[in-house]
Amino acid sequence: MLVAGAAAMQDYARQKSRGEAGRVRHAAVAAECKAALARLHGAGVSAEDIGLVASASDGINQVCGTIDFAPGDNVVVNDLEFPSVALPWLRLRERDVEVRVVRRKEWDISTEALLAAVDGRTRLVALSHVSFMNGLRHDVESIGKALEGTSTLFLMDTTQSLGVLPVSATVADFVVSSTYKWLLGTHGLGVLYWNRARRPDVEPGAIGWYSIADTFAPLREGSYTLKPDAGRFETGFVSYPAIYALHAAVPRLLEVGVGRIAVHVLALGEQVIKGLDALGLEVMTPRAAGRRGASVSFSHPRAVEVGAALAERNVLVWAGDGRVRASTHLFNDAEDVARYLEALAAVLPAMKR
Repeated sequence: MLVAGAAAMQDYARQKSRGEAGRVRHAAVAAECKAALARLHGAGVSAEDIGLVASASDGINQVCGTIDFAPGDNVVVNDLEFPSVALPWLRLRERDVEVRVVRRKEWDISTEALLAAVDGRTRLVALSHVSFMNGLRHDVESIGKALEGTSTLFLMDTTQSLGVLPVSATVADFVVSSTYKWLLGTHGLGVLYWNRARRPDVEPGAIGWYSIADTFAPLREGSYTLKPDAGRFETGFVSYPAIYALHAAVPRLLEVGVGRIAVHVLALGEQVIKGLDALGLEVMTPRAAGRRGASVSFSHPRAVEVGAALAERNVLVWAGDGRVRASTHLFNDAEDVARYLEALAAVLPAMKR
């Protein structure tokens, strides 16, 4: 998290104490944050296409609520997905909706395999741009093009890519992301992009006072009108402290340039892969730069212990579920990677005993 993000959260507290004047400032910060996020989502995206929700999981469930599933329908996911990208659809099996899980071959899933699972009853393809499991980056442009103009919705989760890799959100119908990872924000906030040009007639499954055009119309007139933009997915106030932190972070990412960040982290990833190879470890992440994100994983039966031993050396990774994942961002450099590899070399012999 940026120092500027922490300072922004303190500014939120000051604004909160100003009553209605602070509330006006909250709205301005949220609007500016949406405009910056729109730029991160690529060409053709405007601030009106961006909704701020409670989390990426909340956004996924919001998209689930837009679909009127019928028995015999199906949803396509894969077995390298983050749980939240699959859970809402697994729940639908009790309504005779089929969940088609495309299985990996070794640590890879091809575009062809994903599209082969789609048929005339497929209501949705839910896919992470980059897998949390091993950093596999999918060809979302080809998938989006194949699904465009069909009855199958394309939901893309960019939690592992937005802010560190270029994202072209318009290839999908909906895009969700967490904000506490590569966006350098904090917890309690998610981003939801709605491709209004591709799917103009969408009604959320949930509704609240913040998702309608006239807050008091339901009481006065007994009716309501949803907001015309992605604000219709915002049922109520979300975490303004988190919005303030994100508002401080996203402009920094834009200033550096996501293209430059991507070149930087992919080069560091190549350095990580070479080092893991030298240590004789099983690398789970694709080697080609165009097929991976900013994380590199290797499998290990004692992953949790490896992670704990690295933390004792002040090397912070994610470790569990049989793998160790190291992630690099714009604030990392080759020296950080070298320290990681040196620490691994030091702690791994003890794991063999």
